[in-house]
Amino acid sequence: MSGILAIFREALLIFYPNNTQQQSVFWSCVLIAFIISAAILLFQQRKVINTITKELDEEKENKRPKLTAEFNVFAVAPAGKLNEDSIVSLTATITNVGAPSIISHVELILKKEGREIKGENIVLSSGPIVFEGNDIKLQVRQEDNLTRQGISHPIPTRGALHGWHVVLFRNIKREEIYSPTTTVIFRFKDVTGALYTTETPMDSTASDFIDASKLQNT
Repeated sequence: MSGILAIFREALLIFYPNNTQQQSVFWSCVLIAFIISAAILLFQQRKVINTITKELDEEKENKRPKLTAEFNVFAVAPAGKLNEDSIVSLTATITNVGAPSIISHVELILKKEGREIKGENIVLSSGPIVFEGNDIKLQVRQEDNLTRQGISHPIPTRGALHGWHVVLFRNIKREEIYSPTTTVIFRFKDVTGALYTTETPMDSTASDFIDASKLQNT
């Protein structure tokens, strides 16, 4: 910059010797050089700050879990003395492309006619569990329970967690749940407390009857 302005100053003195004072030209060039240098410096600093901020944001984002869930309701069973309650059973797969994380606060919610009904998670004793009903007999392992796995087995980066979950809904009958007008909402939290929500309409082809009296340990 100083070299360019020096050439400019000399050119002014050569071509306009009578109209140009050497001292005035010198200080004018110094002022111009200072302004231009300051502007370039500010631009470069801003560029560096933006680059560092972007890198920090990317690093922070990479340290967060990035979870997605898919679930399927495989049984809706009547419960209670008068079949006034219902048991909903599902399987879910949760994948993670971010930082390793556990899952917690697993919830199942039914949305029907503008209202939401939260289910009560059922904690079953140890041992295999048998789901049995209309030509269906399904045995699942207690250690594959989604809530237990979610706390004790962190999902690694580019990994997945698969498990089953059973929820009790009070004062809502099976036929009310087992309807295309019902939406099933599956929620859980990651290690940072972020809430994840996945929902799907209840499809009559996705569920079948299972006798609650035959939900047992073996």
